[in-house]
Amino acid sequence: MPKCYLNLNTAASRPDENAVTTPRCANPRYNSAMDTQGGGKKGSGYLRPARVVFLTGRTDGLAAEAADWANRHGAGWMEARARRLAQAGGNLACCSKADLEWGDLLVTLDAAALADMPCRPTHMQHRHYPFEPGAASSGQLLSALHGRIEGMLGGLRLMQRAASSE
Repeated sequence: MPKCYLNLNTAASRPDENAVTTPRCANPRYNSAMDTQGGGKKGSGYLRPARVVFLTGRTDGLAAEAADWANRHGAGWMEARARRLAQAGGNLACCSKADLEWGDLLVTLDAAALADMPCRPTHMQHRHYPFEPGAASSGQLLSALHGRIEGMLGGLRLMQRAASSE
């Protein structure tokens, strides 16, 4: 997810007719067109759904579950892909340069993915959610994963409300 900020150099604090008062993405490539998905309105600062790549070094399906949950419960707010490290094996596609260029946020889900994380473009943020095998039961693991994704969605909704209240 691109890092967003509010420019405080408004006319009230500094006389400047070019002052920006709406939240904008720090990366200019996201400022070119406003998007109406996810409840965003033209001029609201919400540009398009956040693009998230869930990366794993495991074969237990956790990244696929994360992407599926995000796509189902975050439709319009988030688009997600599940990817694996090349050496992990399994049914998921390997993480490619195209995935990294596409995404706004890379979420590593285990120590292996964190240790062997590919170099990411400067526009892509990174978060690590350490879900290690054996740390909890399958149900607890999925509940914790779903809670993390709901937290991400809550943050996106909060940013939208802040942008709309101006």
